[in-house]
Amino acid sequence: MRFNEKEMKHFSKQKKWDKEGKLLYKGPKSQSYKDRWFRLIGNILFYYKTNEQGTQPESEASGVLILERCRIQHQPIADRPFVFTIAFPDDREKQHYFSGSSEKQCEDWIKMLRKASYEELRCTMTILKAKILKAKNQDPMMAFSHRSSHNPVSTRAQFLNVPENRMNRKVRSVPELRLDLI
Repeated sequence: MRFNEKEMKHFSKQKKWDKEGKLLYKGPKSQSYKDRWFRLIGNILFYYKTNEQGTQPESEASGVLILERCRIQHQPIADRPFVFTIAFPDDREKQHYFSGSSEKQCEDWIKMLRKASYEELRCTMTILKAKILKAKNQDPMMAFSHRSSHNPVSTRAQFLNVPENRMNRKVRSVPELRLDLI
């Protein structure tokens, strides 16, 4: 996946994130685990080298993983306890290994990483759509596709249940808007 490096650096310095913490990390080309500080922002996982105390991350991210079309799974048989992996279908040989300090920490990370993936959101939407269809015998998305389909602001305003004039406000933070779409 291609992305703008300057915007990604700015995005990695945000003060709000979905999850953060220290894990041991072994990349696809590494032979050993290293302490790294991780921050999950949306579907983007940043990792940082830790300071001497092993707590605070350095200012610049050492790397980034974009959690799209990936497989996240617990690794019960590994060279360390409490290991999980992230693998991408394009290159199954290149797995990223993570080791937590406890089973609970490992499970918490797996849960958050899976939840951050676009596929998970799409699956949830499909399940909810099927439940609404069964309950009301009508596709919930059809209400938005017929009315004002020529005006995306109007359609989006209807979907979000927001007055149309509020949808036309200028967005101040362009990098945040652009990365929300990833």
